[in-house]
Amino acid sequence: MLDPHSGSEYGAARVAAMIAATITIILTGLVSFGFMVPYAQADSFGTLTINAVWGRDTAAPKSLAGDTYSIVRVATATTNNDGSVSSYKTVSDFSSLTADWERLTSSEYHDAAKKLAAYAAKNKLYQHSGITNAAGQLTFQNLPLGLYLVSRTNSAKANKAYDCDPFLISIPGSGDTAADLNITVEPKFSAGTLVTPPENNPNKEPVKPGVIGRTGAAVGSIAAAAGLMLLVAFVLFRLRMRRRMSDVNLSDKSHTDDESVMK
Repeated sequence: MLDPHSGSEYGAARVAAMIAATITIILTGLVSFGFMVPYAQADSFGTLTINAVWGRDTAAPKSLAGDTYSIVRVATATTNNDGSVSSYKTVSDFSSLTADWERLTSSEYHDAAKKLAAYAAKNKLYQHSGITNAAGQLTFQNLPLGLYLVSRTNSAKANKAYDCDPFLISIPGSGDTAADLNITVEPKFSAGTLVTPPENNPNKEPVKPGVIGRTGAAVGSIAAAAGLMLLVAFVLFRLRMRRRMSDVNLSDKSHTDDESVMK
């Protein structure tokens, strides 16, 4: 009698099944990693967009293009489970100007921002700078969570008449923008009068997935193909087993018939 578990066909089917299973396991792990990374990045970094417009609510608003804004993180942030800020910790560069950031009033924030701006300029502590575009907008990306000082450090000749005091802004946001990592600020401009802190407006546009996120989706398709390969290998294996069993049965029957004839 033939052994149904022997022969090159069975060996080939078993090897194919093992390879397909291994590929499926590896690619499934890669897919999981690919989908996890973007979320981890989203939980750790944010963006800050400055939208500088004079006379925003008038019939003839003016976008303040060509102005330079500089930012620096003055305190790190610890967040709650819902993503909102639970506390701030002043960074070492500004330790001499530390404050109880969670409990300051608007006017106290305004005064603190002026002191911080003077100190940052004197000690060259600004970390990022950029110039507003034709629409008066400028975006800083990949910012670690924390409390940021924002200062207009230079202005275009056409914008010299518009004053803008430095201000502090949190990433993630606070109040109505709590846990929002994409913050848009609209600086308040004046002609020498006291400037109130800017308004926070969350960016409503969804964050585009990173390269790793797109790669994870592609790997998902490959994993599906590998799974299909495993299924096909299993079906082929079963069919070949049935065929061998059928051949064995026919051989046994033929052998029995021959013995009957001989008798």
